[in-house]
Amino acid sequence: MPVTQIPNPEEVETPLGEGFALYIWEWPSQLWWGVVQVETGEVWWWPNHLIRFCPNISEGRCATTPIKPNARVQAALKPHRKRYSRRK
Repeated sequence: MPVTQIPNPEEVETPLGEGFALYIWEWPSQLWWGVVQVETGEVWWWPNHLIRFCPNISEGRCATTPIKPNARVQAALKPHRKRYSRRK
């Protein structure tokens, strides 16, 4: 399945902080989001269950459920968190 560009980037929360979702990719049956992280400008591909749209009152999203990565994902992200001042 090809990568699809999102026409209007969406503000999202990831395990590494806020970002803007620019792409969607379905492979093979899981949805992935291409996100530019606000703090570092890095592009990360996140599976759907690790993405939350940021609260937006004008769009009717007053709150979102927290992201709870499992221990394996937490361990994999540990070396990357050093670049993120808010997520150490």
